[in-house]
Amino acid sequence: MLLINLALIFAALKVLLNQFKPIKSWWLSRLMSENGKKGKPSRFGDTLEEKARGITKWLNGSSNGSPVSSIIKKDIALTLDQIEGLRNVHENIRKNLVRLECYIGTDLLGLKPKPHDYDNHHRSERNKLKDKLLKIEEERRRLSVEEEEKLQKLHEKLLSLMHKIEQLRLENGY
Repeated sequence: MLLINLALIFAALKVLLNQFKPIKSWWLSRLMSENGKKGKPSRFGDTLEEKARGITKWLNGSSNGSPVSSIIKKDIALTLDQIEGLRNVHENIRKNLVRLECYIGTDLLGLKPKPHDYDNHHRSERNKLKDKLLKIEEERRRLSVEEEEKLQKLHEKLLSLMHKIEQLRLENGY
């Protein structure tokens, strides 16, 4: 009798785990698409940041830098730190939103109507959870737009600082 009960429990667990595979694979693909930057084409902002890092290294190495160039170098380094901080904050927010979506998806699966349920008494709860998922998606889009706007402003600042350094370099013959 105990073996039959254990077999039934394992069968039920197997069925439950098979139901969670789509959510798990969706969640993993979501994380990989947001985190995995390998193979992505280089964007203008990324190349701009790489060039700015190169300029700060070059300015650190040059011994005859003027006070103006050291101020601009510090500004470039600060702007790069702001960009990195902005990306980290938004990455953490995106991870939390994905985690929340997974929890809601799990709750939705728990409220999935069974074949023997003719009276669907969880319909309002399922609709509320689906509405929460839609709100999370709206929030994700809003955050994405906000992040791009802030990054664009920081990249414009970085570009103008790099232009100033280039002007100083041409004037002083570095």
